[in-house]
Amino acid sequence: MTKRDEPIPSALEELVAAHFNAAAGFCRFLTGSEDAGRELLAESIALATLRFRQLRDRSRFRAWLYTIIRNRWRTTHARRKRTLSLDTLKQSAASGANPSGSDYDRRVVDDTLARLRPHDREVFVLFYLEDMTLKEVARILGIRVGAVKTRLHRARKRLEPHLRETAKPSENTPPVPEGVDHD
Repeated sequence: MTKRDEPIPSALEELVAAHFNAAAGFCRFLTGSEDAGRELLAESIALATLRFRQLRDRSRFRAWLYTIIRNRWRTTHARRKRTLSLDTLKQSAASGANPSGSDYDRRVVDDTLARLRPHDREVFVLFYLEDMTLKEVARILGIRVGAVKTRLHRARKRLEPHLRETAKPSENTPPVPEGVDHD
């Protein structure tokens, strides 16, 4: 039996399980709340179940699922005001969107993402926090790779002064040990 002939429930179940936490974090990011994120994820998984046989290459399941999530969010949730709170980022971080667990890192991520326009933020999160390729981001957002690159460049330029400021040592920063480069 080939992967294509494998029963849908077990194949889909394995793929969903492998990407569940990251997808849940992405849903929370998009909706701005735990409950709305859960609802969006449930709707998206239900839709993925119905359309699973349309997936040609299972190695691209994550990008395919994220496309379903984003499109579902656009049609049902996009008109609602979305707020990006520290709580949302903490939940996303716990699900794998931010591998570092420190509160300081979460505050920095929160401050950083809040400075971006929604389109730039979306690209930034998918590329840097969800660790997707340029092609995957483009496919999910329905834009060209060049547009992804432009949005990433714009986001980095906008964030550069903020990141430079957050990288400056404070009076609470421990001294750098001798023999270690300061840069």
